[in-house]
Amino acid sequence: MKKSYAVFAHKAEVVLVFIFGILFVSRTLCAQTIPSDYFRSVISGNSSQTNVWESSHDRISWIPSSLTPTSSAAGINIISGTTVTIDVLLDAKLLTIDVGGVLVNTNNIVFTIFDDGTNADDFVINGRYELYGTMPLYNGSARVMVHSGGEVRINDNNGGQSDNFLRDTHLFVETGSLFNWNTSDFFQTDNVTYFPNATATATDKAIFRISKNVGTAGAGSVTIFNCKFEVASGCTISFVSAGAKIFRDGLGGAGTIVHTPTSGPFQITSASAVIDGTLAIILQQSNGNALEIISGAVVDISGSPTILVGDATFPGASLYIGGAVIHNGATAVDFSYGSLVVDGTLLGSGMFTSSQISTMTVGASGTVGPIYFTPTKNYLKTLIVKGMMILGNSLNIVGGNPSGMIQVDGAFDTKNFLTLQSDINGTAWVGVSSGTIIGDVTVERFIPPKRAWRFLTVPFSSSTQTISQAWQGGYLNTSLACANNVGMSGFDTHITYIYNRINGYDKGPQNNPSLRTWNTSTTAWNNLSSTNVVLITAEPAYCIFIRGDRTVCMDQGVNATPTQTILRATGILNVGDVTKNFTALPGQYIFVGNPYASSIDLTNILTRSIGIDPSIFYLWDPGCGLNGCYVSYLSGVTAPVTNNYQTPASTLIVQSGQGFFLKVNAPNPSILFKESDKTSLQASVFSRRAKSEIHIELLSSVDQSVLDGTAAFFYEIQEKSIPKFSNLFENIFLTQFKNNFGIEARPLVQKSDTFIVSLSGIQEKEYTLRVFTNIFFKEKKNARLIDKFLSSEIKILGDTLMYKFSVSKDTNSYKHRFMIVSDTIVNPVFISTNIVVYPNPVGNVLYLQGSFDPNAVMYVTDASGRIIQKTKYNSGINCESLSPGIYFLKIKNKTFKFLKQ
Repeated sequence: MKKSYAVFAHKAEVVLVFIFGILFVSRTLCAQTIPSDYFRSVISGNSSQTNVWESSHDRISWIPSSLTPTSSAAGINIISGTTVTIDVLLDAKLLTIDVGGVLVNTNNIVFTIFDDGTNADDFVINGRYELYGTMPLYNGSARVMVHSGGEVRINDNNGGQSDNFLRDTHLFVETGSLFNWNTSDFFQTDNVTYFPNATATATDKAIFRISKNVGTAGAGSVTIFNCKFEVASGCTISFVSAGAKIFRDGLGGAGTIVHTPTSGPFQITSASAVIDGTLAIILQQSNGNALEIISGAVVDISGSPTILVGDATFPGASLYIGGAVIHNGATAVDFSYGSLVVDGTLLGSGMFTSSQISTMTVGASGTVGPIYFTPTKNYLKTLIVKGMMILGNSLNIVGGNPSGMIQVDGAFDTKNFLTLQSDINGTAWVGVSSGTIIGDVTVERFIPPKRAWRFLTVPFSSSTQTISQAWQGGYLNTSLACANNVGMSGFDTHITYIYNRINGYDKGPQNNPSLRTWNTSTTAWNNLSSTNVVLITAEPAYCIFIRGDRTVCMDQGVNATPTQTILRATGILNVGDVTKNFTALPGQYIFVGNPYASSIDLTNILTRSIGIDPSIFYLWDPGCGLNGCYVSYLSGVTAPVTNNYQTPASTLIVQSGQGFFLKVNAPNPSILFKESDKTSLQASVFSRRAKSEIHIELLSSVDQSVLDGTAAFFYEIQEKSIPKFSNLFENIFLTQFKNNFGIEARPLVQKSDTFIVSLSGIQEKEYTLRVFTNIFFKEKKNARLIDKFLSSEIKILGDTLMYKFSVSKDTNSYKHRFMIVSDTIVNPVFISTNIVVYPNPVGNVLYLQGSFDPNAVMYVTDASGRIIQKTKYNSGINCESLSPGIYFLKIKNKTFKFLKQ
């Protein structure tokens, strides 16, 4: 039995093996590729090569393919690690490029994607699809889907269809998909939309990356990128032409994108957009918005992108935020040459860089802050706040000419970080405002270098600073020796009286007070007991003697050289109408301070206020006499006429920080100041006056190109010349006392002046000397160029002299060959704050410059009031026929007294 069983078992095993062998042979014989199989790439190669493919009936068992796939296939996969190049006509559906796989679409080869009749994607890109200028054709409603991590790489646009593929409605994208423009070929931008099916949802955002230098792009019509636009490292693309460029989902990368002056605005529109990476965005525009974050858009700035709003060559661009920007980038947004406009929301801890010419506007619906500025690069020329703004760190509104300005019609919280600066050219001011300024503001007042008394005030409703903390900088000098001075150079001043280490007064040469307050009842000056207890706002105004900053050597007394200085004080600014009430009787005088951080026009204040005589007031001119003098005003007549106060109209302008006297005509007067009394005009009592200038240039006689140049100007207050920095070749400069100057500052003198013109690095050839002046130098009686080598004189007529000369080896032919001699030189005179008249005294022509009614009539009268000349307003009056004596020029309500030589 056991043996029989064993034989039977053995035979059964043989039968089973035989049956299995039959089945195996049958299946092997049946496993042949048919067009409807599944196909996948097995090696890299051309699509027409059968050995590139494997096929399967069930996607489980795969065999080497005997066919190449077509649109009949149940599915086609380009698998990881393989690259398939389409080299012949190819029809396909349900084609997928796997992660790590590559499909190359060579140029001029027809590749058709068929619709499989379902909602499935017909061409799926998880790996990389490369185009060379020919895009696929679509059968029916065929769909292409590029998933996250998938890449479409454009290596060429020969034929112009590569960019068409990115704009086709058959294309769908997923967030994180990449479209890599890897060619320098141009792509279409005229009224086109890239990725038209992308809807800005969280799952629907592609990246369009420029990875080669395309050069320029853009057209007159709008270009829409429904994606994030990136520029790769080392690449630059410049957009031109007037059409808007919409980068829906933002900008990024590590290269450079340039908005040229001809380009329409860049616009970001998505509610979840970004600006990131290390991309450099250069916005060049002379006027208008270069980058706009439109209403409803939200842009998150992260990473370290560089955003330059304007540059030195093309200043004036604007960054406009109509939506929201959250700036947390590591690099400051730089609008040093442009402006920042916020009608939406600006948040974040990222920095902003600005300059002395920058402007910023917060619209009525704008919300900013806190906003942070780059330390040492935190200046604005103009700040307008109609909405809400909060400072996060220090910001300066600059002085200058024209001076910086802030206007607040909304709410501005300074957080005690705002400074209104002042310099020799002007003082920052607060324009007519209807809003609220919250927090302290530091206000500066520039004082030119002269030992003189000044009438000063501060524009605060309140302040916690004492006089010492404000104008002395909190310092105290306990010794007269210059070496023992304490304080900052260029700021603050000494305030001296009886020194005892306790009262805050600096030690002075005598016990004379340099700070006084006005006692209305006694009509006399009082001395304060201390400066370290009395608040800076305790008095309406102060009379203070200023020698300069705290570096002035007190032990030299009146012989100490005065310096310029800037006084500073901090407090809550007056904004809105301000009423000042005084306890005084008729006949007394009250000492009033300008309550605003702005110049004011007294015209309406005098007539509006109660209890004062509107026809009388007194100012103090520190530029008059040895230490200053009073300027009196009575019914439109001023005396004396000083350099700072040429006309009655100029006395009506009271500057920021200036005090003045009014006469009381009824008990307990009340002075009402209104925002409408503010003016941008700044009288000359504190600030810089225009100067006469002369320029001498060395030109090539061949093409009149400028080789080098030098200049001189004339000052009334000490200014410094600058030395000549030599060129490698031709040089021209002014020489005086063995000093060579590139620009020479000379004191204004009422006599002839001589300029020694020197040359070096000169070659043996012909040159041209060009001499020209500014408008204030027009009156040049007997001004002449002297050529010592040729012993000749040439009279300088008009504004410019062109003089040709030749040079030989003889150094006398050029080294100190030329001199310019001019008679009396006079800086301009101000007939009002916007009209300049010069010179005075006058020779043959009295010149006028400025803006005025062109129909205004000018009268020249003699001392008796007799009209000598009558003419419409023009730039000059012929005075040649006038006899020597005193005359008056009248233009409407402006009068100017001048002397005919």
